[in-house]
Amino acid sequence: MSSGKGVRIYTPHPPYSEEARRNHITGSGIAEMTVDTATGAVTNVVMTQSTGNAMLDNSATSTFRRWRFRAGTVARSTSANHFFADDRLLLNDLTATY
Repeated sequence: MSSGKGVRIYTPHPPYSEEARRNHITGSGIAEMTVDTATGAVTNVVMTQSTGNAMLDNSATSTFRRWRFRAGTVARSTSANHFFADDRLLLNDLTATY
């Protein structure tokens, strides 16, 4: 594997739940995903920086576990996610570490 971004093939965005929206719960966090290089499947997700809310953290980690990368292109990926009270979700893929 060479340096650069892994080839993402399935990357759904974490949902911003109706409860979080209704209660104006917001937060920004960083999730680190470990990827099986043979299959491209995410095998583990850790919030390296919490959003400050367990509901938002759980939404992010459960969604990132479903991400898929092209096999052999990435071993670890870090994504920042920002949940806003006005129904926006900003998701920035920051890095892929090989």
